[in-house]
Amino acid sequence: MRKLIFIILIFSLCCGKKGRLTLPEKRLPFRVCFMESEIRYGRVFIKGKIVGKEERFKLSDIIGCRVYYEKYSFENPPCVLCPKYYIKFKEVKGKVSEGRLFMCELPWIKKRGIYYIKVRLLGKGNAIGPDSEEVRIEIPYDL
Repeated sequence: MRKLIFIILIFSLCCGKKGRLTLPEKRLPFRVCFMESEIRYGRVFIKGKIVGKEERFKLSDIIGCRVYYEKYSFENPPCVLCPKYYIKFKEVKGKVSEGRLFMCELPWIKKRGIYYIKVRLLGKGNAIGPDSEEVRIEIPYDL
């Protein structure tokens, strides 16, 4: 009887999670909105506005961004409402904001195609912000 009570007690304390144990992300309260792209002198830039309240984090705590992207050919573009799976990303460290303005160069985008981009801001202490809205960039020729 004691063994049965012990087994029931042990199983009632288990959470049931079957994945790896990970620490929760620190949430940065800032997001990039009103994103648009620009091609200048053979270089691709994205810019936008940073929104969010300064509470635990300040705008000066932004140390870079994570740029998620997917590339498609002009011959086989996705439909407008088709889901896009942002598997590839690059982290850009350094100054990407000036007050509430966001600007970032994307030096790895050089090939002809249609790119879909989303951005998450990075903060001190491994904090990360929510996804930005999606922006579409058309590169008509190799840069």
